[in-house]
Amino acid sequence: MARRAFTLIELLVVIGIIAVLLSILIPTLRGVRRQANLVQCGSNMRQISAAMLMYIQDNKGKHPPAGAPKIAGVYPFGWWYANELVRRNYIRTPGVNVYKKPNSLMRDKKFNRNNPFRCPEGIDEDWALWGDNAHFPDPDYPTDALNNGYTVLNDPLCAQEGFGIPSWYQLNSRVQNANNRWPGGSAATPICFRLLMVWVLAAASRTF
Repeated sequence: MARRAFTLIELLVVIGIIAVLLSILIPTLRGVRRQANLVQCGSNMRQISAAMLMYIQDNKGKHPPAGAPKIAGVYPFGWWYANELVRRNYIRTPGVNVYKKPNSLMRDKKFNRNNPFRCPEGIDEDWALWGDNAHFPDPDYPTDALNNGYTVLNDPLCAQEGFGIPSWYQLNSRVQNANNRWPGGSAATPICFRLLMVWVLAAASRTF
């Protein structure tokens, strides 16, 4: 009995059809994924903005600082805005603290991908380049591609305390050190840390 099989031309036609379909579907799938990320990002920012507004209302209209180093007798583990919003229960998502006990090592971090401070299009927390220390890169300028990663400010102190919240969303703040000192620094920049929380507060003003 003669065996039936595809000819070379038929195989090439099928491969060509599949290639055309993929060229049509891949951009569509990317658009769907992008839209889903935008929805998630908007939800995160609304949650953070609501927490910020509650903090501000509870503190007589005072905005929190983005961060500060260790201040003996005041902030023994430094200040980090994401830590404080979670510590004071303005954000109540369980499991966002990456440290499970005091005196941890920075490499002991355990991440929760449901963290509202996590940008769905940011650099993944498992990316090896960040290693043990998640601090922002040098130089700290708005268009640095690595600014899409997370930060745990004062990370060694957070590990010591056993409490640290990674955030991909950052607050506007004045740069207060080195040549970037505000005002009049030789290399003054408009922001310290990364993604502008102005967007969050603007969203809050429209929502609440």
